[in-house]
Amino acid sequence: MEPKFILTLDGHLRIGSVQMHKDLLLPNDTCMGGGFWEVDPISMKLLLSGKSYDL
Repeated sequence: MEPKFILTLDGHLRIGSVQMHKDLLLPNDTCMGGGFWEVDPISMKLLLSGKSYDL
């Protein structure tokens, strides 16, 4: 399981610990991209990086 995120055509951000980015999709979703996420414990910010390659 990896910390991954996706952005949908409807503007929703979905994050989770999944094997594949597509595991975050709901029926009728269109994925516009995604990548990896982590929490910076010092600044308490959610950091998004990388890009999806398994959709």
